[in-house]
Amino acid sequence: MLSLQIVAEANTDTSFPSISGKTSQASYTFSNFVFDINLGDIKYSSPAAPTVNVEWVSFDFVFTWHYHMCANEWPNPCQSGTIQTYTASNIRLLSSLNVAFDGPTVQISASSTAMEYSGEDIIVVVTCSDFICLIPLADISNAVGEAFYSTVTSGLTTAINNAAAKRFNTLPTSFALPKLGLNLIWTGAWDFMYPAASPNLVLYMAGEFTGNNKQGPPFSPDFAPPINTFRKPASQFDLIVTPYMLRSAVWGLAQDGRFDVTITSNEVPAKSPIQLNTNSPALKAAVPGFAEYPDMNVTIVLSLFNTSDVAISTSGVTVSSTANATFFILNSTFHRYAFDCLVDLSFVATMNASLVGSHTVQIEGALGDFASSVEVVDTAVGPVNSMILGSILKLALSFVPNPPSESFSVPAELTVAGVSFTPQNGWADVSLNAEYNPSVPGTQCNSGGTFCPVGNTCCEWGGEWGCCTLPDAVCCSAGCCANGCSCDGEYCSC
Repeated sequence: MLSLQIVAEANTDTSFPSISGKTSQASYTFSNFVFDINLGDIKYSSPAAPTVNVEWVSFDFVFTWHYHMCANEWPNPCQSGTIQTYTASNIRLLSSLNVAFDGPTVQISASSTAMEYSGEDIIVVVTCSDFICLIPLADISNAVGEAFYSTVTSGLTTAINNAAAKRFNTLPTSFALPKLGLNLIWTGAWDFMYPAASPNLVLYMAGEFTGNNKQGPPFSPDFAPPINTFRKPASQFDLIVTPYMLRSAVWGLAQDGRFDVTITSNEVPAKSPIQLNTNSPALKAAVPGFAEYPDMNVTIVLSLFNTSDVAISTSGVTVSSTANATFFILNSTFHRYAFDCLVDLSFVATMNASLVGSHTVQIEGALGDFASSVEVVDTAVGPVNSMILGSILKLALSFVPNPPSESFSVPAELTVAGVSFTPQNGWADVSLNAEYNPSVPGTQCNSGGTFCPVGNTCCEWGGEWGCCTLPDAVCCSAGCCANGCSCDGEYCSC
């Protein structure tokens, strides 16, 4: 993705500024630059955050530009023409990037770019367009050689930064989940893993959920998944959800009062064995003092009393917390506080991830397996049996509605093929497989996903598609030739 964007940025850039300078033999102006580059075999390394070193083992190019040059020696002849520089073999391109997550968006910027090659790897062809050409072409080639390296590396650094600005630097470091009233915030802590069986790097970032006030929780992570979880990702994009992330989500929701639930008699089904009414045999058994208030409705107001514990297992996510439950008795003309209690409760949340079309991921959740124990802390209606009350609360909690579903739109360049939410013992894995359909200029060679950037030609070699770095090229059995040429064994006949 990064390679394709850089290639598109460089190959379609028509604003590269003219370059003027002076060598020991001549003064010159280079203008009207046209780039045709190809990048392949990308590798990463990270000496220390926030630096990421990127290496392209395969870097091919054809650069064409106009020149106007005047010799330093009398009679100071001047001439104009065209210069073309191209690679005779693959060379290496290296760039040092800085990656930061501590602002409102991700920031990727190239601080330097370097090329590694020998003198035989790059060919310079100079032509003179004047009627009389007095400056030796070798002098022009020498001038090109003196300015070539800094010109190309500076231009590529600009192309990398432009590509990053368009493709990556708009990615937010926080994501709002409005239906849940949560924000997922990347904390800026990040690092790289070197998978044992893969040359690629795996970037992992730490994150947490907050409420609408975006204040972080008063606790820290205390668990990290096994190292192999990062070395062998289940898909192209993996979000590893730890108990800390979910615990911070519960804390954020509690801070915003999202767990402040009022359960009324109207929400209990008529066929339920326990009704929220003072005439209910179960309630009268738990609270004998309700007999003094016949046929009145009972309302329960629940709010979380402390930060919760969260455990993840293959059966789901278990949330354990302490809530404050306040009971009221009322009718159309009467409203009275009854008693307060602390409820140690737990429930299991299950989640499911599914696709809606090919660009939307929907997350749905369900709550179940409620358990509770009760400690009465204050009463205005006489003694309260906490064991019976615990059974009543467990039933009442089963009527708490499931959280609303949340949908996420993925970028238009990604076509999602599959998504899943898989709980493990200690963490959960959200996996996303997607096909990248770049919105950069170029050609889709086949249905298998091979994409060649602008200025390249799709060629099929040995049953596999690849990119020839020449425009409108002739594909040969083991390579390609320039337009107008023909294949002649290992060589091109032009």
